[in-house]
Order: sequence, then C-alpha cells, then structure tokens
Amino acid sequence: MWRVLNSILLFKTNVKCRHLRNNRSVCKPRRNLIKPKRSVLKTIYSNRRQTTKNRVKLNNCTIKRLLVCVFQLRVFKLAKSWQTLNMLISIVARTLGALGNLTFVLGIVIFIFAIMGQQLFSDSYKIYYESLHAELPRWNFKDFLHSFMIVFRVLCGEWIESMWNCINAFGKPCIPFFLLTYIIGNLVVSINV
Repeated sequence: MWRVLNSILLFKTNVKCRHLRNNRSVCKPRRNLIKPKRSVLKTIYSNRRQTTKNRVKLNNCTIKRLLVCVFQLRVFKLAKSWQTLNMLISIVARTLGALGNLTFVLGIVIFIFAIMGQQLFSDSYKIYYESLHAELPRWNFKDFLHSFMIVFRVLCGEWIESMWNCINAFGKPCIPFFLLTYIIGNLVVSINV
C-alpha cells in the first residue's frame, strides 16, 4: 500500500522519446520527481526508519566500547616483562581466595544472627504493635528479610534505633543480642579487612 501511495504522491509519469537513425522515435515512460508536501504516511515511515537506525548505532557503539575495554586489558601483558606489576597481580590473585572464604564466614554469621533474631523476637513485635494499633517499625524481626537487614545495619554501626524498637517490643533481653551481634559481626568484618 505504501508503494502505491508513494507512486501516486511523489511521481508523475512523462513520456521520453529517443530518436533513432531512420527518423523513427522510440518513446518510453519516464518518472519525474515532484516535491509535494510531506505526507503523514511518509513522516511516520521516516520516523520509524530513524529509530531503527539509532538502535543499530547504539548497538554498534556498545560493541565498540566493549572491544575498547577488551583491548585495554593488554596492559596485563606487561606483567611478563615488568617485574613489579607481575608481583602485584600475583599478590591480588592470592588474596582473592582468602577473601572469598572470609566473606563466606561473614555471610554465615549474618544468617545465624538473622534467624536467631527472627525466632526470638518476631512474635513479640506482632503482639506489641497490634496492641498499640500502630504499624510495625521499618526495622523489625517479623520475617527473615527484615531481620537480615537489621543484622546488616548493626554491622554497619547503626543499631541504636533497632535496639530501642526491640526493647519496646520484647524488653531488656534485646540488649545482649544486639551487643553480641555487634561484637561478633565486627570481629569477623575486621578479620576480612
């Protein structure tokens, strides 16, 4: 349909005659380009083509950037001839293995304290805040995800607000839990560093 509209709107047919030697002429149809006003269909069609061209350029640009990054890794070839860089790369490679093991231990510690906090304090949070007809605080031990986030927050050093909410809901036994989490967690973190 577009071709039909294109031929109607954009072209008009003329006859072009060519004279031969024996005074005869051969006439063939010829198309001349007319510059009409830009139609709605052509605008839609050209916009669609431009967006596909932009997508292709974006993909080519992404591929070029990826290749540039790969070619920049050639610096590591210098490690063979440059002794200091060779030693530095070997030290980093050896420490990554030990760092992975200690990170795994830290994950286990966080997991244990999150489960312990959920088992100890989740029911008291629900009972206390339902009796007040108030919403649960953002940092609570209601489920595993929230308790995991509280333990992570304690390891980051912001544990006062979470402990205060726990004291309101459960009582004074929250204090040793938060202190143990803080001390043991920071001990494992300091071993990682």
